[in-house]
Amino acid sequence: MTGMVPTLINERWTLILPEHRHNRDSWATWEKERLASMAERIGPGDVVFDIGAEEGDFPALWSSWGADVVLFEPNPLVWPNIRVIWLANELPAPLGWFVGFASDEIDHNPRRCDIQPGQRDGWPLCAHGPVIGNHAFRHLAEQSDTTPQTTLDAWCAENDIYPTVITIDVEGSEFRVLKGARQVLTERHPTVFVSIHTDEVWMDTRYDHVREADVTAYMESLGYTFEHLITDHEMHVVYR
Repeated sequence: MTGMVPTLINERWTLILPEHRHNRDSWATWEKERLASMAERIGPGDVVFDIGAEEGDFPALWSSWGADVVLFEPNPLVWPNIRVIWLANELPAPLGWFVGFASDEIDHNPRRCDIQPGQRDGWPLCAHGPVIGNHAFRHLAEQSDTTPQTTLDAWCAENDIYPTVITIDVEGSEFRVLKGARQVLTERHPTVFVSIHTDEVWMDTRYDHVREADVTAYMESLGYTFEHLITDHEMHVVYR
């Protein structure tokens, strides 16, 4: 296992992380308001769907709070990082996972797919590779032809697992995730945390001019209320 270091998150919670993640200089304040709000709402008995799990440090935090976790992450290169964080912190295995995009479309066999199907020891095969350092995000607008997609409605129905909390950080495609979860949102009404991308040029060219107002109008049509937590590098909101 790569070098793993105890890391204090927001001066409140300790996780053992790979050294390159530990060395980030922003853990004391990173997304502090969002995490504080989540800590009030996540605990034993919750099922948290983490859409855009990245390297796994935040979903490991939800697991350390006692929640069951379902992971969605489209970049196969970071899955080994997720797995070693889980092992180092002696966390229960994820309740479920999907190597690909949560979206409003279903495509399990995209052209030029670079993700090996299958699983081993409860993890996708790609989670058994080497831990990496710096990595690039995958974006639905750019890599939908190489990366599987599913909707949350379809994944939940297929696996008979449903969220009590959904957290979404997907670099611009958050509205598409939510449109693909309409049935789950309507019938189960999980709490939904969304980090909304605010780069207007990015959103205009890749995601058809979608704004926070569009996301909020959609969620309000499904019976949700809106709470703004903070805007820093993104706009962090919660729908309840």
